[in-house]
Amino acid sequence: MNPTSVKISRVFICLLLFVLPAADSATPVENPAQTLDAACKSAPMPAGYVPVGEIDSPECAPETPPRKNAWLIEKVRDRIVSCARPDYENGYPPAIGYVVCRRVFTSACPLTLDGTANAVQLTKATSCDGPYMTSLCFEATDGRPQPGMYRASWQKDWTVQVQRGAEKCKGLQPTYSAPDNHIGYSLESETVAPFCIEPNVVYLRENMSANYSKLKYNKLSYVPVPGSMIPPFFDTVIRVYHDDSCPDYPHMGQLNAMVVKRFPLADRGKQVVMCDIAFRLVLVDGEVDDFVEYLLQQKDFERYVPIEQFHDDRCGVDGGKNAIKLTLPY
Repeated sequence: MNPTSVKISRVFICLLLFVLPAADSATPVENPAQTLDAACKSAPMPAGYVPVGEIDSPECAPETPPRKNAWLIEKVRDRIVSCARPDYENGYPPAIGYVVCRRVFTSACPLTLDGTANAVQLTKATSCDGPYMTSLCFEATDGRPQPGMYRASWQKDWTVQVQRGAEKCKGLQPTYSAPDNHIGYSLESETVAPFCIEPNVVYLRENMSANYSKLKYNKLSYVPVPGSMIPPFFDTVIRVYHDDSCPDYPHMGQLNAMVVKRFPLADRGKQVVMCDIAFRLVLVDGEVDDFVEYLLQQKDFERYVPIEQFHDDRCGVDGGKNAIKLTLPY
């Protein structure tokens, strides 16, 4: 997948973007005054950039309905205020490596019809202090949650980082010598976000098992049961890429980061494409969990949940089949 060539115009404009806090923003934020580039709204966003304002440009095609037809763009960075979320499904690193930390309002971006937040503050997940961050205390000897240790509330979140022996956690569990604080990012509101693979290896396995149970045992008739450890949503990996800020995950070469997307029950029956790390996982000890092959070996399973295997650059440009397409279970 090669970057699309986009004509970028240099716009000499000293733009100070005043940003007001929205309901989930703790303090006002702003982008500094500077000279910015511009790109037509009708073209894909150049790799590594995000939109921070809008203008009218004679070089761009008119918009329908009539409105400003070009974005002022800036290279993505920590705590930048963007008029739009990164294109996590089809965009390029490094922009897809930033999470939505909070929703904000700014006069530089197109207004919403109801006057609510019209922009997002983007940060690396490890530096976000917004409303989507969560924490949970428990002990894990290798710095990761252990299989079976997840609680219903924790299954809503993916791990951002682990604070070993955190002071806030000590004494909470008398059977634990030094409980760890597991900082996570919730996908309840923002349903797609990037994460490092290595801190989430065990959760990937747990999530993979839950999804597998929906597919195998319930086939296309999964109904969430109150109190069940199987969450009432379908989380899966839609991108795999390299991020300099993530620890190495040697089982996938230079690929050490992923984008996780949450599909709610309303999407049951929808056909989706996912990277096969969502069902084929090499654990830290070298053990391989390969639910794709197991699914394909099940008698009559193909009749219930057809699975197509193929190559998708969004799951890594090298190698053979690395993606699967299936129908989300009912």
